[in-house]
Amino acid sequence: MEKVKEGIVFRNKSISKLIFDTISELMLLLGTNGEVLAANTIFVEFFGVKESEMLNKKLWEQEFIEKERENILKESVEKVKNGQKVKYETENNYKGKQSFLEISMKPIFDEENGVIAILVEVYDITEIKKMEFEFEKYHKESMIINKELSEEKEKIANALSLVSLKASVMNNQLLEEKRN
Repeated sequence: MEKVKEGIVFRNKSISKLIFDTISELMLLLGTNGEVLAANTIFVEFFGVKESEMLNKKLWEQEFIEKERENILKESVEKVKNGQKVKYETENNYKGKQSFLEISMKPIFDEENGVIAILVEVYDITEIKKMEFEFEKYHKESMIINKELSEEKEKIANALSLVSLKASVMNNQLLEEKRN
């Protein structure tokens, strides 16, 4: 009977890993102290690392994590360990590749509602950020152009007022000359 149970557990772990690997987002499974328990294929390919080299090392000790990100990762793991969800955006520069990532960390609970692991979902939002930067750039440029157009419009309105005033004065002078 014990062999059957082991076979079922082994098969369930294999199925779980297959499901984990087929998810199209970058995924990590962490222990409650921040150690990497598993990384899906997409994650490994994105960073160009080997899962075996990541396992049992803290997330903030991984080579693809910049040193200045260590504190936010530690704080996030601590919050999730206490049952909270964490979500934030960050920039990552690894091996000369700049990327913008949205990080979502969620607790995984056992039957007694204790946190037993942390699920980390990482979304590559680089293209979205690039579009935002482009939009901001064009928005600033359009604001400058609108300001310049507004100033030109004001100059033209002033010039037309002046021309209209001069025409009115000349018209009055002509009328005065005709009367005399």
